[in-house]
Amino acid sequence: MRLANDARGRRAGSLSAIGVRARMLLFFVFAATILLAARLAYLQVFRHGYYRVQAANQNLLVEELAPKRGTIYFQDYETNSLVPAALSQDLGFVFAVPSEMLDVGKTVETLVEVLGLRFDEGDSQETAEANLETTETETADDEPHIVGTELDAIESESKQVPAPEPVEDKGPSEYERFVARLSDKSDPYEPVKRGVPEEALSRLRELDLPGISYTRDPSRLYPELGIGGHVLGFVGRDEQGNPVGRYGIEGYFEEELAGAPGRLETRKDVAGRFVGVGERVSIPSVNGADIVLTIDRTIQFVVCKALRQAVMRHEADGGSVVVMDPQTGDILAMCGYPDFDPGSYGDTEEIKTFNNPVTFGAYEPGSVFKSITMAAALDTETVTPSSTFEDTGEVKVGIHTIRNSDRKAHGVVTMTEALEESLNTGMAYLVGEIGYGAFESYVRAFGFGEKVGLEIDTEAVGDVSSLEKEGDIFSITASFGQGITVTPLQLLQAYAAIANGGVLMKPRLVREMRYADGYVERFEGRELRRVLSGKTARLLGAMLVSVVEQGHGKRAGVDGYYIAGKTGTAQVAKDGAYSATETIGSFAGFGPVENPRFVMVTRIDNPKNVSFAESTAAPLFGELADFLLEYLDVAPSR
Repeated sequence: MRLANDARGRRAGSLSAIGVRARMLLFFVFAATILLAARLAYLQVFRHGYYRVQAANQNLLVEELAPKRGTIYFQDYETNSLVPAALSQDLGFVFAVPSEMLDVGKTVETLVEVLGLRFDEGDSQETAEANLETTETETADDEPHIVGTELDAIESESKQVPAPEPVEDKGPSEYERFVARLSDKSDPYEPVKRGVPEEALSRLRELDLPGISYTRDPSRLYPELGIGGHVLGFVGRDEQGNPVGRYGIEGYFEEELAGAPGRLETRKDVAGRFVGVGERVSIPSVNGADIVLTIDRTIQFVVCKALRQAVMRHEADGGSVVVMDPQTGDILAMCGYPDFDPGSYGDTEEIKTFNNPVTFGAYEPGSVFKSITMAAALDTETVTPSSTFEDTGEVKVGIHTIRNSDRKAHGVVTMTEALEESLNTGMAYLVGEIGYGAFESYVRAFGFGEKVGLEIDTEAVGDVSSLEKEGDIFSITASFGQGITVTPLQLLQAYAAIANGGVLMKPRLVREMRYADGYVERFEGRELRRVLSGKTARLLGAMLVSVVEQGHGKRAGVDGYYIAGKTGTAQVAKDGAYSATETIGSFAGFGPVENPRFVMVTRIDNPKNVSFAESTAAPLFGELADFLLEYLDVAPSR
């Protein structure tokens, strides 16, 4: 009986243990099901986008369709045609696959020859070897020495030449680094050169160098060398290697010129090959707009050449010239020197060379600003051209003394004579008669102290804030162009207002923009405001003719024509004082005075062999005015 009870107890315990294990198994199965369901929900709901992209990448072929960059045109008014100044073409982009190269040394030698690769001086293999040979036999003959008596010279010959100092190790050269990059078999890709012309690509095809390939790469071409770097700018590359406009028109109108890229999406098989059936999405690219400038190619060429020659003739640091039609505001020429080649912008040594001196080169204008002071005095009817004042040669303003540049007292002179002789004392007298507040109003009405808004990068605003300061001295020095800064473009706009009967026009550099869809956007000349009365403009024009014929501007004149203008020789401020040797010469004017066809500003920076603008900027103005009157077919009026 007891045995039977024990057996029944054992069976009950066994069944109980089996039930526990079954429940545990069921729990684990249920938990695993819950976890699996949660995982599936996470992948299908929360990670849906990620895996959809991964799947698409496995069978989706995506290609970006690059647009063609717009062309920039100069005008040719003589033939009534357009001349490409910047256009795009497909050139070669040569690259290397180091793992496929057989003889790196010979391949590099061939690339140097065919592609014309250039390295820093001393970086080529041949130059490095030549330098090594020279070091072994180098003497001290290049060291400066003084030859005294004949005995000294004879004794020097017997002296032992000191050994050359050890050359500092500057690390691997550019040539050596280039060879090292192409020798790295783990490198799948190494760029060699962009912008390779068709002739060089043809040679590469013939040679069939292992590991050297090329593709077509859109490149920018600038056919008009030496006459438009500052106007055009250039096309560089961003951090991702994409082309992007910098400076000038290329930079200002980057979005319009670049256009919009397109996109092609289609299916591919597991081997990455195009599948002809299936879904296909095509978004066409939109080519960039073409831009037609107001620049006349012939005028631009002549102006830039004359400027370059003038800078070299006077051993100057640089210079600029800008020419405009005063009735429309069209910029006909704009040149700066030193200039740069937009197609080889990487060769430019100093980044400041990219800045356009016409729009960015703010400076104290000097006496060329006296026309603005005289304009305010005439327009407020404070004086007439024949009004007089007594010039004692200096004016006391508190602790300051204002003197004429010639250090002379001219006695009783008319306003016309004050302008002819460029008297600082005369301008100090005028600004005192006008009133400092009224003088500042005219200065700002002419556009000084604000950007002109020309369609070009890098425009400076200038600085006339000294006119807001308390104290007579600030307005008085500004009256003859000291203590304020302006740009040649601002001077051009102001003198154009005098030439245009007192009406200030907005300078423009773009005539029209031609979009890819055929739409043409035309830009018309825009009148900003009237600055002077017509009578004032005519009186001042006549006075400026007298400056050219009787004053310091004689060399700006042209036989047979009445040319109006004013010289300005400005001292250069450095470290809180004016330099005793550095000057900037300017001439601003227009002609012929009875019906002005052009207004022009010439500027020569820091000439070494002459000091005054009447010997630098004025002759350059006269030379170009002579050409312009003939080119524009203006008949002599006297």
